[in-house]
Amino acid sequence: MPGVFTFSLPAVSEPDCLTSGGLAAPHADLNFSAKVETPAELRTPWGVINLSVRLMAKTLALPAFECLHELFEIVPIAESEFGTHSGLVWKVNRGTRGRAGSVAGSKKPSLITPGRFDWRVRVDGRDYLVSRLIYFMAYEVDPGELTVDHFDRNSLNNNIDNLRVADRLLQVHNRNQQSNNSSGATGVCWHKAARRWQAQLSYGGRRRFLGYFDCLLEAASVYNAKTIEQGFDKLGKPLNDLSALTCNCELHR
Repeated sequence: MPGVFTFSLPAVSEPDCLTSGGLAAPHADLNFSAKVETPAELRTPWGVINLSVRLMAKTLALPAFECLHELFEIVPIAESEFGTHSGLVWKVNRGTRGRAGSVAGSKKPSLITPGRFDWRVRVDGRDYLVSRLIYFMAYEVDPGELTVDHFDRNSLNNNIDNLRVADRLLQVHNRNQQSNNSSGATGVCWHKAARRWQAQLSYGGRRRFLGYFDCLLEAASVYNAKTIEQGFDKLGKPLNDLSALTCNCELHR
């Protein structure tokens, strides 16, 4: 029966990561919300139940900054290595799983997004997204409840310059542009009935109409200005590169 169910799993005591600077930060509790939607297979000890379950978990507190730098080294990833290199290598031997100099972590399917893979690494019995650890290690800023997003939308590209913090609403906006958006500009599409370019700003599931324009560059410029005015650019919402756009309107012939 469709519905939403919420439950909590308390944090389990794990060995803290000892560092020269002290103990790692405590781990946060895990809180899950499970939404039952369209039919899908759910395997249980009693058989297979046709359910669709979507889990959303609050992020774990990260290990101490000093601890991470004692364990890992950030290395650049070549494009040919996406999917085979996480962006972290071990500095120390970690049992049979990790040897000093070897790639840290493993590529695992996302629990939230079907078809997506993320690099995860285990520290003191806890799994962490490698992208979050790299961001923290590079900038000494714990993203906290914010997510670490990828500029190029490739979750396997954990290069430092490809990472940014973003709330979950912004991640929705960073999905690939719709196939019917032929403008090449974010927030701008061709309105067939009006036979003009339409600019709109979307955030939090709401769309704000910004007007119709004969010029694509003008529509993209208005979108940029409104994004900056609302402060969405500071959250990582991308702006249009006007120099990369072309328009065949009368102003640019």
